[in-house]
Amino acid sequence: LTPVNSGRVSGTTVGANLEANEDNPTYRDDGSSIWYRWTAPSAGPVTFSTADSKNELSLPYDTHLAVYRGTAINSLEWVEQNGDDGAYVTSKVSFEAESGVTYYLRIDNEIWSSYDSVKTFNTRHGQVNLSWSFKNAPINGPLISSFTPTSGQAGTAVTITGTNLDGTNSVKFDGIAATISSVSATSVVATAPNDVHTGKISLSSPRGSATSVTNFKVAPVITSFTPGTGAVGTPVTIQGRAFYGVTSVRFGDAEANFTVNSLTQLVTNVPAGAVSAKISVTTAGGTALSSALFNLPPRIDGFTPARGPIGTKVTINGANLTGATEVQFNGVKAISPVVTANSITASVPTGATTGVISVVTPVGTAKTITSFVVLRPPTVASFTPAAGKTGTIVTITGTNFTGASAVRFNGVAAVNPTVNATSITASVPAGATTGVIVVTTPDGTAHTIRKFVVDNAAPVVVTATPTQNQSMPINSFVSIAGS
Repeated sequence: LTPVNSGRVSGTTVGANLEANEDNPTYRDDGSSIWYRWTAPSAGPVTFSTADSKNELSLPYDTHLAVYRGTAINSLEWVEQNGDDGAYVTSKVSFEAESGVTYYLRIDNEIWSSYDSVKTFNTRHGQVNLSWSFKNAPINGPLISSFTPTSGQAGTAVTITGTNLDGTNSVKFDGIAATISSVSATSVVATAPNDVHTGKISLSSPRGSATSVTNFKVAPVITSFTPGTGAVGTPVTIQGRAFYGVTSVRFGDAEANFTVNSLTQLVTNVPAGAVSAKISVTTAGGTALSSALFNLPPRIDGFTPARGPIGTKVTINGANLTGATEVQFNGVKAISPVVTANSITASVPTGATTGVISVVTPVGTAKTITSFVVLRPPTVASFTPAAGKTGTIVTITGTNFTGASAVRFNGVAAVNPTVNATSITASVPAGATTGVIVVTTPDGTAHTIRKFVVDNAAPVVVTATPTQNQSMPINSFVSIAGS
């Protein structure tokens, strides 16, 4: 029989016989039969009937209808049977068919029929009509209600939960086939494939197909990038996984342009404003962060103070200063600078002179635009004589006297002092009084520790020997006492 939903066939009973070992549900030793074969196209209820079967006199006659399943005539499994003896004029059976199962239908004459002897079934009753009606059972397709975990990477075992999942023969992660490890009516376990990326999970079975409502999220992973250092504009190749639907690539906080070559590679360029920082890649599945920093050459934005003597602490501001190995003041290396990513504190080293400040890192060297001015303030070591009156010539010794603009005796400036690097000669100016001597240069001021004593008073004679008007020979000694 053609496996359609309904139909009717007619068969002749002439020549019907009883095969060896066939089942004989009517228990007639000489019973003969007609067989039909029907395969259920799907699961559902089916009804078979011998209505309108007639003998050669066009009279209804009793039939017996039996249904079997199996593969061999001598080992068939009985499913259902019905006979129409007595007042009934048709045999009718109904049962639940299973999808794809082949059923065998046997039609014989009912044992109690007055007309239905073996002989008359074979020779006189010539027509058996068999009708059937098959109603497909509603097929409930698979349904995905959830899956766990909701995110992962290639190789993650994902349990899909739902209904009518039995028979699942395909699972895909956004169209990429996955390996199935177990299937039941309510769950399927599948392994996320190598090229998995963020997307919905789908499955299919003979019942139909189903797709998850939410995405299985696959966060990108950065495994490496090359080169590891470079200036703004440098091309950088990033290797990793799950570069699907990339929305952002950043160097620290600086947004970069990018091109995705594959799920495992993208290329970008170091953007303007980038500083030494980790690289991030963002997709719908999450954000990946590189384990290492991408290092840019150092940059100096400024420094304070702009000038100072040896030992002055100078703060250098900029970017990409991490890992600085040297700070130089006009080529003289500072000792033990304190370094952070954006600033360095260093003391002006001994021997430094006015010039640019340089910062050296493994990536490169940065220099200040302007020079740091190294101040060399004067120092006063001594002076001679220790006292004198106006006009007395005083010699001051020390260092860094070059360019001295003033020499003051207790605040009164000397006129036209003679200056060289380590000494100054100056006359005690009119109006000077006892006090310290101060030397002023462009780099600073220095003063003496001791006071220079100014004594402009006239001498006073108290006593003299010999006395006044007393004559003395030449070369005689005279003793004078006074102040």
